[in-house]
Amino acid sequence: MTADIDQATLMRVYGTGIGSTAAEGLWNRAFAADRYGIDGWSDPAAVEAWEKLADIGRRCGHDPRRLVSGSKSLGVGIITRSRVTDGFLAEFRRLYPTSHQIVIVGIGLDTRPQRLADEAATWIGVDFDGSVTLREKLFDDDPVVCVAQSVTEPGWCDMLDPDVPTCLIAEGLLRYFTTGEVQSFMKAVTGHMQAPVWLVADTHHTSPAALPLKKIVADTTGRPVSFAVDSAAGLAGLCPGWRPVAEMPLTGAHTWAGRAGGLFTLATGEYTYSCKVIAWDGPDHRPAAQ
Repeated sequence: MTADIDQATLMRVYGTGIGSTAAEGLWNRAFAADRYGIDGWSDPAAVEAWEKLADIGRRCGHDPRRLVSGSKSLGVGIITRSRVTDGFLAEFRRLYPTSHQIVIVGIGLDTRPQRLADEAATWIGVDFDGSVTLREKLFDDDPVVCVAQSVTEPGWCDMLDPDVPTCLIAEGLLRYFTTGEVQSFMKAVTGHMQAPVWLVADTHHTSPAALPLKKIVADTTGRPVSFAVDSAAGLAGLCPGWRPVAEMPLTGAHTWAGRAGGLFTLATGEYTYSCKVIAWDGPDHRPAAQ
């Protein structure tokens, strides 16, 4: 979908050559619940941000709806992923109620800081410069301190207070990394932090059973899925010192791919696509050097 729009327009509106991930996610968080009859979901900040994005687009001769697939399965999936991630974040906040950092990696137009009131949190967002600039245009009184940097660059987590419990949220992001980049990302955290850390991230399975889901991602964003891992334990195992905490499937019976994923789970006990939580408990739990 992004490929159908010239790069100059994408850069003017979104600050990046890939606008579909921003537009698709924002539109669905704003409107998919009403359109597809999803109970218990409301995101007024997403509605307001979408209206501002549409206005920016009009001034550039672009309609952001051109980057929205209108797929019910994708819309339901985006809200499901947001809900599951919110739930894991709530568990983390209960563990560390008085003070914590919530770091949204690849923050884009994420409305989680607006959706979840949290006076005990320091919100930090990390993304490319163009994405940070667009966010500043769309969100008034944003509680997030945004940093224009890539988490694949060395020293990206120097901005974090190492002594404050931290939850890293990588929603819809790690799939575009290489395995080496994921390992470097995790290693940077363990080398910097003293307080406990959770990483909440969604990934696909390496099995061919996950290929239909990966194709949906590639068709929607124009970017192939380059990273997959089979379980929370597998993700934790990529870097010493991390341990698995929890995992929850993100495919439902409302699509044939979800039904096929259910059969895969019955056969293997694993998920074609899931939200995974892993933890770093601090340097006292770091494995001894070999």
